[in-house]
Amino acid sequence: MPCVLSLALHAHAAPVEYGTLGGGGTMLLDRESRSLSIDVLGVNGHSCSVRGRLSGAKLDRVEAEEGCSFQLQPKAQGVLAAVVDEAARGACRSNCGARAWFEGDYQPLPAACTRAGLARQQRDALRAYQGKRFDDAFRLWSQGLADCEKTMDWSAIWRWRNDASIAAAHAGQAADCTKLSQAVLADVKRFTLDGETEPFTFAPSDAETAKPLISAARHNLARCDTKP
Repeated sequence: MPCVLSLALHAHAAPVEYGTLGGGGTMLLDRESRSLSIDVLGVNGHSCSVRGRLSGAKLDRVEAEEGCSFQLQPKAQGVLAAVVDEAARGACRSNCGARAWFEGDYQPLPAACTRAGLARQQRDALRAYQGKRFDDAFRLWSQGLADCEKTMDWSAIWRWRNDASIAAAHAGQAADCTKLSQAVLADVKRFTLDGETEPFTFAPSDAETAKPLISAARHNLARCDTKP
């Protein structure tokens, strides 16, 4: 009788992507390969880029470049806190610009809200818009915001709101178009210092990013009541 050899296939755990509330920070954690990477975009284009290896009995320590080391502390709902060792704080700072820092809480991201997931939704929504399927485009951009806004940064939120609003205008959904456009313009106040008339006077690079997004929101608002 022939002998049948059965091979057990071991599933490999995929890396897990985490993000910070308010966006700006992403962490990719691969416990199988014991590797971790963190990328943070802070104010005015300053950034952090940290690459490290997991160590410790629970793989809860990270040994990174330039003598940087920190803990991964578990919190509720799968959140991981990156807590820098006091003795390594200066070394960890060398991985970051003056106005960016990576220490803090990282939320596990649903598949739709990872970088790849958002890119896929953006691509699908843009295809729908270009194909004049405006209801579909509005639905996709709106769903992306509903699912992922809390871990998007301000510029991504404004882009998605602008895209959803112009799709709503073309779909004849004036109220949704108005709501989304006004949300961008209302948000501008958060980044405008007292006594200033323009946002981001403290961060020229961010100001350059914001200007076309604000212009787009104003343009869309004027289009909201226009018949498609």
